[in-house]
Amino acid sequence: MARGRPQPDVSPRRATRGKAQSAAVASAGSLDPAQLWRSLVRHSPDRIVLLDRSGRILYTNHTGSFDSVELVVGSRFDALAANPVRATLRRTLTQLFREGGGQPAHFEIPVVGTSALRWWDGHALPVVERGKVAAVLLVCRDVTERRHTEEALRIQEAQLAEAQGLAHIGSWERNLNDETATWSEELYRIFGLTQSTNLVGRARFYELIHPDDRQRVKQAIEHGVESHEPLNVTYRIRRPDGRIRWIHARGSVVYDDQGRPERTLGTAQDVTERYRAERLLAGDKQVLEALARGGALPDVLTELCRTIEELCDGMLCSILLIEGDGKLRTCAAPSLPPAYNASIDGLPIGPDAGSCGTAAFRRQRVIVSDIETDPLWAKYRALALPHHLRACWSTPILANSGSVLGTFALYYHAPRLPTAEELALIDRSVSIAGVAIERRQSENAIAHSRAQLRALAGRLRSAREQERTDIARGIHDELGTALTTLKLDLSWLRARLRDHAPLAEKTRAMIDVVDATINKTRRLATELRPAVLDELGLVPAIEWETRQFALRTGIRCSLHVSAGTVPLDPERSTDVFRILQEALTNVMRHAEAHVVRVGLEVTPRDLLLTVEDDGRGIRPTDVTDARSLGLLGMRERALAWSGEVLIAPGTDGGTLVSARIPAGPDVTNPPPPPS
Repeated sequence: MARGRPQPDVSPRRATRGKAQSAAVASAGSLDPAQLWRSLVRHSPDRIVLLDRSGRILYTNHTGSFDSVELVVGSRFDALAANPVRATLRRTLTQLFREGGGQPAHFEIPVVGTSALRWWDGHALPVVERGKVAAVLLVCRDVTERRHTEEALRIQEAQLAEAQGLAHIGSWERNLNDETATWSEELYRIFGLTQSTNLVGRARFYELIHPDDRQRVKQAIEHGVESHEPLNVTYRIRRPDGRIRWIHARGSVVYDDQGRPERTLGTAQDVTERYRAERLLAGDKQVLEALARGGALPDVLTELCRTIEELCDGMLCSILLIEGDGKLRTCAAPSLPPAYNASIDGLPIGPDAGSCGTAAFRRQRVIVSDIETDPLWAKYRALALPHHLRACWSTPILANSGSVLGTFALYYHAPRLPTAEELALIDRSVSIAGVAIERRQSENAIAHSRAQLRALAGRLRSAREQERTDIARGIHDELGTALTTLKLDLSWLRARLRDHAPLAEKTRAMIDVVDATINKTRRLATELRPAVLDELGLVPAIEWETRQFALRTGIRCSLHVSAGTVPLDPERSTDVFRILQEALTNVMRHAEAHVVRVGLEVTPRDLLLTVEDDGRGIRPTDVTDARSLGLLGMRERALAWSGEVLIAPGTDGGTLVSARIPAGPDVTNPPPPPS
C-alpha cells in the first residue's frame, strides 16, 4: 500500500456478494439431485454412454446422429470404431470387466461418422456393484477439429524441418533470465550435437565456437543487446568430430515492458560450402592474377597454400617441385617449420621415400594416417616427429603430358585420414598448382628461347659490325692506298706529257676518275663503319651523322646533347648509332618531313635517344607490322641491352622515335634453361 492514500470502503460490496452466494446455495438445495443429474447428463456436450458386460449400449445421452455419429441403444459400441483400432478397443473394454474390477482407461479412437471419420477422446470408468464390474461408463468428446489442427501443425513442423535441412538453416531461442536455450533439430545437426546436449548457460554455447572467433561473437551479441540492433555475424564452430564449419547467424532481442532484454531468437545457417567455394574462387583469382603479373612461382604457390590452410583448420600445406636432378625441392610451405623444410629439401624419389617421394614415384596419391607407424616413413620419421607432424597425405602434380611436376602434401599434428571433402579440395588444389607450374615453366622456356635468339642475333650483329669494320678498314687502307699511289703516278706522268696535249688531257681525265673513285671509296668505308665512331666516340659520331643527313636530304636537322661524353662500351655505342641511322633513313624514305630534331640525354642509369620529325606521321598498324624490318631491327638492338624503343605521334603531327638503353653492364647473356 502506498502511504497517505485514502482507501475505498468495500464492506457493502462484500455483504452483497455473500447474500447472492447464500441465495444460490438455497436454490440448489431445493432441487431433486436425480433430476439435477439427469439434466446435466442430457445437456452435456460430451457423449455419455453406459455399456453392459457384452459391450452393448445400455444408455446414451445423445441418440441419433449427434456430431455426425449414429448411436443406437442395443448396438455394440466397438462397432463404431474404425477397423484398425476396433480390436484394440475391444481388449481395452474387456480389461475393465476383469474379475475384481479394472482400472479406468483413456482412449482416443477414430469412429465412423455418417459423412466422414471422426475422432473421439474418451475415458472409460468401471461401474462396480458388489465387488464386480456391472457396467462401463464412457465419457467421450469429439476432438476431430483438434486432431486436424494437430495434424496440420505436425505437417507444418515436418515441412519446416525439411526446409531447414535443405537450406542448412536452424532456429534458436535463448531465455536471458534463466539462460535456457531451445534449438531446432536442424541446428543440433549443424553443430554435430544430440538433442540431449545440455545448452544451459551462454558459456556452454561459447565453448562450441572456434577460439579465434569467440571474442568477436561475444562482442556482437553484447552490442545487439545494448544497441537494440539485429544480430548479424559469421563465425566458425568446431564440431565434436573436430570438423570446422562456418556459420552465419541472424537474430534479434526481445525486450519486456520495462525495456529489459528478455530473450534472443534467430536463425543460424551452415554456410561452409558457400564460404569455401567463394574463398576458393578468390584464391584461384589471386593465383591467376599473380601469374599474369609475372609473380615468382614460390610466391604464387605460397598464396595457394595459405588459402587451403585457411579453409582446413590445423592443416599445413607443402608443395615440392622436381628439379633437373630428379629430386624434390621445397617450393612453398608457409606454415611448416623452416628446419623441417630444410631437412627434406632434395628428397629423393623412391618406393619408400615418405609420402611425397613415394607419391612422385608411384604417380598416385599416398595417404599416411600415422607417420610414427607407417613403413613408408621409416627412413624419415625422425625428421617429422620432432616437429609433431603425425599425418601426411601427398598427391603428385602431373603435367598434361603425364610427367610428374611435383607433389602437393597436407600435414596434420594428429593421426587421421582425409574426409571426402578434403580429398575434393586436394584434387582442386593440385589442378590449380599444375596449371601454375606448367604455365610458369612454359613462360621460362619461352623467355629462355627468346634470350637465346636475342643473344644469337646480338652475336650476328657483332660479327656483322666486325666484318663491316674489317671491310671498311681494308677499303680505306688497301684500296685507298692503291688509288692514292695510282693518282700520284698519273700526276707524275701528266707532268712529263705537257708537250703532248692529247696525252696530257687524257691523263688529267684519268686523275679525275681516280679522285672520284677515292671519294666513293672513302664514302663507302664511312657507311660501312664511320671512323669517327671508333676514334672520337658516340657524340661526335651522332653530330657527324646529323650533318651528313642534312647535306644529303636537304632536311633541316638539329641536335641537342645533354652531355659531352657518353660512358658506353663500343658495342652499345654502335647499336645506339645504328638506331639513329635507321630512324633517319625512315624519315628520308617515308616521312616527307622538313625538320628533324635529334636529342641525346644521358643519366647515371641510362641513355635516351630521340628522333622527332614534322612529317606525315606513322600509322599504328605500321608500328606493329611484322614486315617493318627496320623498326624490328631497332627494337632488337635495344632489347639486347634490356632497353626499349617506343614509336609514338610527334608534337608537330610527325613521328617520335625514342630509344632508352641502360648504361649498365652487358645483359645479353640468356638466363639458365628452365627446369
